[in-house]
Amino acid sequence: MTDPDKVENRYRGALHGATPGAQTQASSAGSAFSAVLSALTNEAWVSTTADTFSKDCTDMQTKAGTAGDDSVAEMTSRYSREPAKVDPSDYRATWY
Repeated sequence: MTDPDKVENRYRGALHGATPGAQTQASSAGSAFSAVLSALTNEAWVSTTADTFSKDCTDMQTKAGTAGDDSVAEMTSRYSREPAKVDPSDYRATWY
């Protein structure tokens, strides 16, 4: 099939359109525990249990941030690997 017979890769377009929202969500995930950690830093709760809770929240915040960043990186990578045009019968031509 020649290039003029090919159509827009709508899957690629969907990835491109979804990336800004994913970036926003990734940023939010990376700071999901900020309010709790700030309160604990300001001694809202002082005990060995609070120390353990704070460490766990810090670990979870790091993991959430990493997961968010990884998902955006995968979307960006996938977008860059997608062709701009595909055959009309390709599932990516009719992606919604």
